Amino acid sequence: MVYSGFEKSINFNFSLTFMVFNFLGLVSCLYKMVSFDKHQRRIEVFNDEKYPVTSKVFTAWDWSNNTYSMIHDYPASVLSDIQFEIKRSELLLIISKRPFNERMKLYFRRFISLILNLFLIFGGLYLIIKVNEK
Repeated sequence: MVYSGFEKSINFNFSLTFMVFNFLGLVSCLYKMVSFDKHQRRIEVFNDEKYPVTSKVFTAWDWSNNTYSMIHDYPASVLSDIQFEIKRSELLLIISKRPFNERMKLYFRRFISLILNLFLIFGGLYLIIKVNEK
């Protein structure tokens, strides 16, 4: 019944062709993922992620500001971006200094919440099926 559209003599050929094309599709997807990752790494070289505050200060003027209100609001916008980057770097420093047992507590909480969410989803699915059976 699985190969109902084919004769019994070509079942092996059909299965082999199916597996070969699935393998080629997997290889193609992996190649695309690796090339995209290489391209992203090249782009990251040009973005200054190591010193974001410095890059914001030294590239602080945007020449597309052509109205007085835009020129007036731009320094506040840059200052807000710099404050955000400083706060972000402080939080990343705090997160990196978190002890092992605190990290394990967080992972345990995430795991428990995952289990509860899956239970809720599958429980709802079960109730939908039960209601539709009647």
